[in-house]
Amino acid sequence: MGGERRARHRFKELLHSLEQELRSEYGLSVIESRALVQRVAEFIEQVHLDEGEFRGPGQVRFVAVADGQPAGRPLSQCVTVQVLLSVLGPTDATLLVEQGSRALRQARLHRMVHEARQQGGLLSYEDLGLLLAVDVSTVRRLVASCRRAKLEVPTRGHVADIGPGSTHKARVIELCFRGLQPAQIAAYTAHALSSVERYLGDFSRVAELVARDYPKPAIVRITGLSPRTVRDYQALLDRFSVPAHRPVLEMLRQRFHPINVDPDKEDT
Repeated sequence: MGGERRARHRFKELLHSLEQELRSEYGLSVIESRALVQRVAEFIEQVHLDEGEFRGPGQVRFVAVADGQPAGRPLSQCVTVQVLLSVLGPTDATLLVEQGSRALRQARLHRMVHEARQQGGLLSYEDLGLLLAVDVSTVRRLVASCRRAKLEVPTRGHVADIGPGSTHKARVIELCFRGLQPAQIAAYTAHALSSVERYLGDFSRVAELVARDYPKPAIVRITGLSPRTVRDYQALLDRFSVPAHRPVLEMLRQRFHPINVDPDKEDT
């Protein structure tokens, strides 16, 4: 630990010397030299991070499936990323004493899935089972407990829509009808803004086609969505088709430009 502190102190001294040299020898201004040195420091730190250095106590590097990989793609064909995960956190010991091992595992799970997501990766239930040294059924119970506590848990299955019971689309729609803007929904749910806007756009297109009395098979063909997704959006539309929610529904239909189709040309 002492050696690491000395190395960091020496690193800062070298950066300060470089900043002075850029001003005196190369004529850069204070702002220019400082900005350039800061960028150099960030680059060097990233290189060290990629090599496994600069890990804090209790942190591990883990290979996760990259965010954005489509559902159904075999793991062997998925793009992966290395992520830095805090298996042990600074408050874990206190949490264990005060609330017990289950609360600690739940906190670790919630922390690690968000750390992975912020670094471009998604953890599966199997990944979490390995990291927490528990079986997958225990992971399922921990995830369910998090969600009952209104905590978002962006696992790979949740984000990529793998397997039954995925509710993230419904959550996005619900938050929209509660008055949140897409950027706020993205921050609240730990989803990418592009994903939030895609869910809202798909929902608005289904709503438009339902309003035109298109049957479900035609809606599936026109939107390119799966029958299950169309069914889920129709259920949400039934839920929110009340006068109190009409302004939000109209806003969605206007903002996301639903597909224009010619009823005479579409075989329903």
